[in-house]
Amino acid sequence: MRPFLFMKAAFELCSLIVLTTAGVLGQEMLVPPYSLHSLTAMDGSIQTSLVFKSLPGVVYQFEDSEDLIHWSPVGDPFYSLGHEHACSLLETAPPPPPETPGGDPPTPATATPPVYTALVLCPASDGGAVVKWRSLDSQALLSQHTEISLDPAWAMVPLYFREFDGHSFFILHQMAEVPAPDDQVELTGADALMWSTFLAALPAMNSEVASSYQLSLAAPPPAPPLPGVSRFLRVRADGSVDTDGDGTPDWMEFAYEPDPAHPDGPVGDPFNQDTDSDGVPDGLNLDFDKDGAPDVEDAVASDPSIYWQRSSAPKFAVFPLPAPGEHRILHAGNDGAVLYEHGVWTEGEFQALNLSGTGVEWAEARAMNSKGQILGIGRVAPPPELPQGMPRMMWWPTRDSDPLPIEKAIGSGSTIFPNYTEALAANHIHHETILDDEGGFFAGLILRTDDGVNSATEEHQGNHYWLLPGQGGELRPVELKEGESTLGALGSWWTDYSSDRVTTRWTGTHGDEEFNGHIREVIPLPDGGFAAIRDYISPAVLVCPPGSGAWKNSQALSHFDDVSSQGWAMSTVGDFWANGISYRWPESAPGIPDSWRWVSPQSMTTGGALLVTRPSESDSAQEDHALGIPIEVEDQEFATGVDAVSVTSSEPGEACEDRLWIMAPAGGTNTFHLRTTAAPHSQLKLASPGGFTFGSGPETTIASAITTPTASAPEEAESQDFLVTIKSGNAASLSKPLGVKVMKKRTVKVAVWRVAYDDGTPGGAPPTEVTDAEIKERLDDVFEPQINVTFEMVPKNLPGPVNFELPVGWGEGSFDTTAHYFGLEAHEVRDACPRDPDVHINVYLIGACRMIYAHILDSGTGTLSKDHAAAVAIANHEFDGAQNPNGLECWVMGDSMHYSKGDILDTIAHEIGHCLVGPGHPDETRVSIITGEPIAKGPAPLPGTNRVQRLMCSGSLRKKDGSSKLLVKGEWDAADERLGGILSQ
Repeated sequence: MRPFLFMKAAFELCSLIVLTTAGVLGQEMLVPPYSLHSLTAMDGSIQTSLVFKSLPGVVYQFEDSEDLIHWSPVGDPFYSLGHEHACSLLETAPPPPPETPGGDPPTPATATPPVYTALVLCPASDGGAVVKWRSLDSQALLSQHTEISLDPAWAMVPLYFREFDGHSFFILHQMAEVPAPDDQVELTGADALMWSTFLAALPAMNSEVASSYQLSLAAPPPAPPLPGVSRFLRVRADGSVDTDGDGTPDWMEFAYEPDPAHPDGPVGDPFNQDTDSDGVPDGLNLDFDKDGAPDVEDAVASDPSIYWQRSSAPKFAVFPLPAPGEHRILHAGNDGAVLYEHGVWTEGEFQALNLSGTGVEWAEARAMNSKGQILGIGRVAPPPELPQGMPRMMWWPTRDSDPLPIEKAIGSGSTIFPNYTEALAANHIHHETILDDEGGFFAGLILRTDDGVNSATEEHQGNHYWLLPGQGGELRPVELKEGESTLGALGSWWTDYSSDRVTTRWTGTHGDEEFNGHIREVIPLPDGGFAAIRDYISPAVLVCPPGSGAWKNSQALSHFDDVSSQGWAMSTVGDFWANGISYRWPESAPGIPDSWRWVSPQSMTTGGALLVTRPSESDSAQEDHALGIPIEVEDQEFATGVDAVSVTSSEPGEACEDRLWIMAPAGGTNTFHLRTTAAPHSQLKLASPGGFTFGSGPETTIASAITTPTASAPEEAESQDFLVTIKSGNAASLSKPLGVKVMKKRTVKVAVWRVAYDDGTPGGAPPTEVTDAEIKERLDDVFEPQINVTFEMVPKNLPGPVNFELPVGWGEGSFDTTAHYFGLEAHEVRDACPRDPDVHINVYLIGACRMIYAHILDSGTGTLSKDHAAAVAIANHEFDGAQNPNGLECWVMGDSMHYSKGDILDTIAHEIGHCLVGPGHPDETRVSIITGEPIAKGPAPLPGTNRVQRLMCSGSLRKKDGSSKLLVKGEWDAADERLGGILSQ
């Protein structure tokens, strides 16, 4: 979900009602400051308008609605650079009629909105200016240089707006000089028209800036409002845009623009993946919130209190619970069990507790730990001097036990026992703070002494931390300070109600701290930090990062009511949060039936299990309850057939279906890790619907919090998607959070042609030390564990160097390519390599390359080159049929003078990935070097995720150590479809 603000315009009483809501991404700063102004609209009318100040690097979209449910866009989304923007709400004066000599005035023509254009303008180090923008046609990054110099007055104008010839130019001026780009491409379509308009207008802009730098405050006039009696308006802010794909969103990188006053400070550029040219993407260099986690790995890069790395998104197996009747449901356990006052639900069945026993008149449960111990209250049989039984704390050693009073004889007629209270669970929302897994709980100590003549005295001995006897042990109370409660080894806190305000003091491993209000829970967080949750105070969540000793308000968690040890969060209005993204219940419980799509979360355990309710379908006065058990998966080794990445994206894609995915290889086995809140006495099962097996059978048992199942499919199996049934005992989950994709076993034949120029110069020699065996090893390592494809190398040798040089005057001794006419010298190479119909992919490994761009080729104005380019890929989506009888091709240019063996092997794997998955890089929008048309970001862009680890990320972003090799579910599906065609030809 994105941050947005609401506004309602109502004609009734000419009133305006303003509603705001905070962003759920932990980026409240994306919700822009706004105000109401009376402005002259494009048609000359006077409009009461919503005006807001944008944040550079954020994409905004006006939307309107009649009912707050169905929303429609108003205009186009726009990429902001910090300017003001306006949208009309109410017309307070009509447009003036046109002046005509006589007769009826003509109907005013509808105003055509100008083309919105956001430009970043920088002085060029060699003179002139560099202009950068997102393509108006494809959203690809474009950069152009002009010889027109900027007026010095631009130094006083960070923001500029003006309309010229049908274009609205929103300009952000940056003072730091940048070099002119060496890879300018030929502009086409809307970009070419905009660029010519800008160049024609730049002299006038220079003059205007020189005359008044106050133009930075200018904003365009709003369009007239849409017709309608009453409507709501909102502005949706998308801060996930990462134009250069380096892992740091644009709006953060704008805050990191070079500062001439601090040249050694961190720098970022939303249009440059590696601003400091150190070979490391900016997202791994920058730490926007200075919490120690690089932006690309940070769960929330804009919030210093969220210091931990990205984790899985919460996906839940949901089990309906039996109605509690006259008893209450108390809480869920981290072991997947649910405690009622009179019993326990576990493994799909309800087990009633024994509520009486020897010497016990009655008992009720109050808390349970993952060992199965249960704490409660009750009444023991009365002694001779009393007419009725005495209240006591009770416990059940196991779920089958009779209740036992908690007391200990200490000799001389004296007994100690914990102070009884009906409100045992008061001020303790979570059972972990009532009965921990060590069998400990907090209560006052009562010393009872019998005088031997049918009378006794009781004395309160202060607050204690009690440990239940356990197996073969004794009841052991540990004295605490007055008013203090405990959280075992983590620390302790006590609440002071004596003054005019409630305060809570924490004492623990992170030092002492006093908080306003009542702390109801302290939760361990990833990597050693803590979260404290307060009642009735906003923000409810405070975070203490490890080693800091300081508790901080968490902006990202300010609207949530509970936090788990995984770093997830929950709100009682139905949102579930992880990695800065808020998920609705149907997204967190994929496949949930419609009858359970709208629930109210009640609590989240420290292990992430949820209790949720919905209105009862049979009794409107009652509620139905369900337990959500979190499911996480990860591969045993990185990039070995698990997709837990797609679900963490703000746009996971249709292939993912909001699920976690496992690849089951036909004829093989995939071993993966599964984490959940299971225990030996509360087990889960994974059940296959058929088509694959878990281990040797259709089911596998999950008996511990971390298990290592396997998924396999018969050798003859065809590719197919399946949904796993998760069971607790014999009860099946209502949701389907886990999917398995069976991948057919396939072999692809590859021929590698090592091509040298015939003059034998070192620059024209390919890296012959990269052997076929090494290429096969790398390809099998990348593709077999993820899409069940192995490779067969078909040996190929050329009798000698190839004279591919054509007499066109460019780059003698290099293999020349062009942006739009790849193959300028490629046909000479193909002619030298005999065709082999059994080969699926031909790889041409050439010693050197020069990229000649199309506008230079056409105009003949010079040579602009990229010497020693790492790779150029040509796949069958670009060359096929009569154009390319060889079928799939990869052209890899590089020599051992400039590239290591690892560079070449990684490049070959990436380019063969294009042959199998298709065109496009998930981190960039680019233009085809063949057709000149925009290329999409591949089958799985997954914004907001760490795309550095992806095999198909662009070359400038890929790691140099071979670890950028991950394929995700969208790419599995694309490869499965393309392989069917490749191997059938």
